[in-house]
Amino acid sequence: MTHDRPWRRAFSLSTALQMLRDGAGSQFDPVLTEGFVGWVQGEYLKVDDFEAHLAVEAAENGYVQMRERIQQLLRAAP
Repeated sequence: MTHDRPWRRAFSLSTALQMLRDGAGSQFDPVLTEGFVGWVQGEYLKVDDFEAHLAVEAAENGYVQMRERIQQLLRAAP
């Protein structure tokens, strides 16, 4: 939501969070939405560059690392 797409411009973080809140209970699980929005707001206030912070978090995530490894293996397969 916060990144440009070919079909639309990126939304600001505050707009994206409001869209998530608005969709809680219909588009999105309300419990997960509340937790995610709270986490984003808490993390955003702790760091200077939120996008860079998320990139580091993703790079260190075991699931993301394993997914990348599987993709590498698939690309290398005959």
